[in-house]
Amino acid sequence: MRREELNQRLETAVRERPALWHVLDLQVITRAVIAAFIAAVVVWLLIGPAAAAVVLLLVYFGGWALLARLSYDKRRETQPVDTRPAGAS
Repeated sequence: MRREELNQRLETAVRERPALWHVLDLQVITRAVIAAFIAAVVVWLLIGPAAAAVVLLLVYFGGWALLARLSYDKRRETQPVDTRPAGAS
């Protein structure tokens, strides 16, 4: 597939599923990475590297899903747009 086709498919998917925008938000992904890294370092120091790898994956994907859901829940509700002028009836 060409790049233009991929971009168009991604834009269509985001338009059809508004929650997808929050899942792909770089700020949400960055926060999940930071949380997973900190948790993995702590577990590595306390238990060992094998457990840290498992914790890294669990915290990353769990945090990513949770943060995306929280971000989606904070969005404002969609309001209908009134296209008529204020004085017209």
